[in-house]
Amino acid sequence: MPSLLAFARPDRVLFGTDWPFAPEIAVAHFTGEYDRYPGLDTAAHHAINRGNALALLPRLS
Repeated sequence: MPSLLAFARPDRVLFGTDWPFAPEIAVAHFTGEYDRYPGLDTAAHHAINRGNALALLPRLS
């Protein structure tokens, strides 16, 4: 995350996984690491998880 956030602001980042191609345990591990990342406030975390995607694809909201 530090490298990504040095390159792009949180409002330009979208969350995604390799599921179903990656094993569920791997997805759970990396999702947990992301959830515990201390460098994001609640608003940035929400934006990356869902808000930024909805801004790009408003028909999904």
